[in-house]
Amino acid sequence: MLSSLAVLLLGLAPAEAAESVSLRYLLAVDGEVIGHRDLKINYLPTDSGELRLMESFTELTFSIAGQPYTYKQRLGGLGGGNFSSAISDNGTGREVQAVRSSLGWTVTVAEGKTAEVYALGPAAFDLTSLSLLDPAVAESLAGRSTLKVLVAETGGVMEGPLRQAADVQIKLGGQMITCDEYVWSVPEGEVRLDYGPEGHLMRYTTRVAGKVITATLDRPPPPRTYGTTMDGPLIQSSVGEETL
Repeated sequence: MLSSLAVLLLGLAPAEAAESVSLRYLLAVDGEVIGHRDLKINYLPTDSGELRLMESFTELTFSIAGQPYTYKQRLGGLGGGNFSSAISDNGTGREVQAVRSSLGWTVTVAEGKTAEVYALGPAAFDLTSLSLLDPAVAESLAGRSTLKVLVAETGGVMEGPLRQAADVQIKLGGQMITCDEYVWSVPEGEVRLDYGPEGHLMRYTTRVAGKVITATLDRPPPPRTYGTTMDGPLIQSSVGEETL
């Protein structure tokens, strides 16, 4: 199902090399590291401005009632645009894709042999959860009182009040970095988003299987490097455990 979107996204990458930034978040529960999230941001120049093609891979493992629980996700898409997500939730596969058109969005959620397709209007949400990782998004949060997000993990839209809290200090690689902190209140609980001076999401909280997970960059964001646009496929064609 997702292969067509992957081809679409790949088709946006120019033949020449592009600047990119590679980041790693360490995922922790109560201070204990349980996994990581790798993010690569490719900056693609176009006639209408710069596009940001983002690729993310998440893997974490922890215990629930003494039993191991594993979550994996491969996610890719454009900042503020289409995305494609493949998930293994403790061995159960799920795929989510969102495609934008002039009429709004088409969202597809597939689990097992069933798929649900539904349409959303252009104003149905403000951002996608992938867009929250986009350095260009940080400034757009200032002044907002509410936030609606299309969640790449489920295909649903979450909405809640958003407020800017006091600045926070985060120590990364021996450096103290001042970040703008936003607190987003949703039914599942508070989500904290800490953005650095260049717009990078330095730290955030999320929930997986009822656990509050804190994701923190393992070092300050490096400067852009001049490399190839894509090192491999953006999204695999299957979401089985062996694929992810």
